[in-house]
Amino acid sequence: MTIFLALLGPLAIGFGDHVAIGIGRKTHLPTMVWWIFFYTMSVVTVFSFLVGGDPSLADMAYGAASGLFGAWGLMELFRGYTTRGVGIVGPASAVLGAIMPVAAGIITTGLPTAAVAIGILVGLAALWLIGHHNAAGEWDPVALRHGLRAGAAIGGMTTLLGLTAEGSGLWPLLGGRVTSFVFIGIFLLAGGHSLKPERSIMPGLAFIGAMGAVGMGSYLLAAQRNLAIAGLLFQMLYGFTLIFQIIFAGERTSRSQLAGFSLAAVSLSLIILG
Repeated sequence: MTIFLALLGPLAIGFGDHVAIGIGRKTHLPTMVWWIFFYTMSVVTVFSFLVGGDPSLADMAYGAASGLFGAWGLMELFRGYTTRGVGIVGPASAVLGAIMPVAAGIITTGLPTAAVAIGILVGLAALWLIGHHNAAGEWDPVALRHGLRAGAAIGGMTTLLGLTAEGSGLWPLLGGRVTSFVFIGIFLLAGGHSLKPERSIMPGLAFIGAMGAVGMGSYLLAAQRNLAIAGLLFQMLYGFTLIFQIIFAGERTSRSQLAGFSLAAVSLSLIILG
């Protein structure tokens, strides 16, 4: 169940990110992110009542803090995607974003089995290979900076959520989404930006927000059981984003990316066996 939930998270968010890449090129990015968090917050509210739970004050504090990291990370990620492409931004963010919860999980629960440890290392290599695709063969330091900043923020978000107690349900996630929503709203108002996007993209934003709620809810339930494994598999969302870009946007794959998908399969197998 932990692995199923950990994979459902990146699958849902990966498809949402695929949709967001196209929309992000047509509208003001922070306004778009603000509405995504609004819809995510709305859906998570319903899920929280359905799942139940009894969070402590510490659980809610972790959740609220995760929201600040999440808001920063999502804006940085979409900015990198829409201005520099997925190629370097995705893998840089994925590897750093995976290392943080994996390290935290090992510290809090102890060393994993040998098979799981090897699976995690193979998975980190797979994350880089899957996302890295630079047809021009040129290194892009701007894309790398976007990716590292996004990875640090998203890694902080996923780590904090994973530190919440299993009995807390989805309430910490709701606290984080509220914090993100308020934080981005203040940012927009302080900068004199409009909170109203084009009507034509509202259905798309609602869909992205719903996918985010499903993905983050699944991740949290998995991370409360095993933070290291959930944190690694969550970053596979970049691989799912790439797959959807290949299917629906005509993006081409390289040999290294195909090798990365093979390594991801090996990593998942080792983790399951471990």
